[in-house]
Amino acid sequence: MIRIQTSYGAILIDLDTVRASALPLYGYPENLTPFLSRLAERGTLFESAYTPFPHTVPAHAALFTGLYPWHNGVEELVPVP
Repeated sequence: MIRIQTSYGAILIDLDTVRASALPLYGYPENLTPFLSRLAERGTLFESAYTPFPHTVPAHAALFTGLYPWHNGVEELVPVP
């Protein structure tokens, strides 16, 4: 039996508080992010994105655990000391 192993690499780029309309990949006329533009040309560019929670920390916890904030326990915005 021949086993073929295939591996795929993934890069997740998460930009907090950046409007899509301010990026050239989504139509902004000035290219202020040339690295992201080159990466988008070779990768997958998503036209829509949704979040399970409107704050960064609970949204990131959901992203990395696969659980909604009310299931992963990160619903509160707790100040970091």
